[in-house]
Amino acid sequence: GLAPAYLTLAAGLDFRPNDYFTAFFSPVTGKFTIVTDQPLADKGAFGVEKATFDAAGIRLKKGDHMRSEFGAILMMRFQKDIIKNVNLLTRVTAFDNYTNKIKSKRANIDVNFDALVTMKVSKYLASTIFVALVYDDDIAIPLYEKQNGAPVKVGTGPRLQFKEVLGVGLSYKFAR
Repeated sequence: GLAPAYLTLAAGLDFRPNDYFTAFFSPVTGKFTIVTDQPLADKGAFGVEKATFDAAGIRLKKGDHMRSEFGAILMMRFQKDIIKNVNLLTRVTAFDNYTNKIKSKRANIDVNFDALVTMKVSKYLASTIFVALVYDDDIAIPLYEKQNGAPVKVGTGPRLQFKEVLGVGLSYKFAR
């Protein structure tokens, strides 16, 4: 299932000053988070409304499968060979939710940043390094503290998420 899937609909302006940089801004954006996995939806994962349970733990209302947000989005993309045989692709997306306010102040902006470096090492060998950073105030990350030398879950809260992948590949062209 989708756990999660994101759909963004936006109307705005795209700025392309050259062939390696683009910036898109939309003050009218719909952002939808879809969680079809019911156990995750019941937990309120990825910001969807969680299920309600009675004192005995019996589910009274299922968790929602979709979260809708309305706001503004800024997306920037840069892709260029930075040196011979090394290409850098980097993207940043920032979304400001108009409808989510905390104590009458603007809520935190959701930020997604990723970078992909592709290196052609030889005629047959290539490698990639991918890094992604995500901050979304609606995603509750488990928080732990050490108690008596062991980690103990003390709650949840927004945190910066980090992912990196190193890939090495072989390529060979067969002659016809």
